[in-house]
Amino acid sequence: MPLSSAPEPARPVHPGSAHPVHPAPGHPVHPVRPTVRAPYRSLYLASLQQALAHRRAVLVDLAGNAVWAAVLYYLWRSIFAGATSVGGYSWDQMRTYVLLSFALGQLLAFQAEMQMHRDIRSGQVALDLVRPVNYPAMQLVRALGAGTPHMAGALAGTAVIGGMLLHALPPQSPAAALLFLITLAVGVAVNAMLCFLTSLLCFWTESAYGLILARQAVTTFMAGGMVPLALFPAPLRVVAEWLPFSAIVSTPVQMYLGRLTGDDALLALGRQLAWTVVMSALTVRLWRAARRHLTVNGG
Repeated sequence: MPLSSAPEPARPVHPGSAHPVHPAPGHPVHPVRPTVRAPYRSLYLASLQQALAHRRAVLVDLAGNAVWAAVLYYLWRSIFAGATSVGGYSWDQMRTYVLLSFALGQLLAFQAEMQMHRDIRSGQVALDLVRPVNYPAMQLVRALGAGTPHMAGALAGTAVIGGMLLHALPPQSPAAALLFLITLAVGVAVNAMLCFLTSLLCFWTESAYGLILARQAVTTFMAGGMVPLALFPAPLRVVAEWLPFSAIVSTPVQMYLGRLTGDDALLALGRQLAWTVVMSALTVRLWRAARRHLTVNGG
């Protein structure tokens, strides 16, 4: 009896499996959709896992910054020992200012900025450029992932120490709390673009370590992270208020304390948004120039 030469119908195979699936008789086969994770979500989770793998470094970093905040706290406590008000700040307001400036300073991790620096120096950036993602957005997501443990630790420490031990002030009003959150989000964006722009200079200098340290020192001082801008000499205070650094610490904290209201609050928010637009355009132009300048040696 001759055998049939008709080809055997192909059996369904699950994506990612080398073995065919044998459905039970009478049961239809439903197609299985491959699970594709969003690339930015994967980058965020990878950076978060990398930061958590070095949690001791995160704790040491937080402890070091907490020591710095404690030094500022006791310095201002000594100053207020002989005065009830300094620069229009009461002791309760200054105590809250120091705590909030410490927390806001942890919103972007120093390691994230250095990671981009290392990628540019090692040539890893060449591999990043062939990924199907936007490079500046990828760096922002990585910075957020690496900074999440710092943010969580700083916010938890601020809530516990500030709320239970130092009795920090709550927001001046619901409107002040809302303006604080808005200006905080804009301030994080401005800070992220400052970090990105500084790291981009590594395309020309091949080492941005000194630039990053200088940028951090200038940002901390001009943002009001050490001394409120209200205590600056008048000409320097005016300049500092119009520079983008004030958007990172001074503006959100003053919104929280209710020191900026009405037209002053709108003007401060407008300056933040204007700097966001200016720095976005500057980031795009500098990034295009950096791509043209990219040179990778050795392959």
